[in-house]
Amino acid sequence: MVITVEEGAASVAEDAPRSPYEAAFKNGTTIYPRVLLFVELAPAGPLGVPIGFCRIRSARSSLDKAPWKHLQTL
Repeated sequence: MVITVEEGAASVAEDAPRSPYEAAFKNGTTIYPRVLLFVELAPAGPLGVPIGFCRIRSARSSLDKAPWKHLQTL
């Protein structure tokens, strides 16, 4: 097996497909408000949790921005 290395420049294909929604959306897959959609496991309370269930709470991040930063954790 022989490996060869060639120098070149990267470029975007001119015939790359474009989304019909490209002009309408600017955030891509950013989800607002994140605090309502992402969760993390929460510790079980003093009575535990029923079999087959787990406690969860909103996943918070130091990167949360206003006004979402001030929403109550669920």
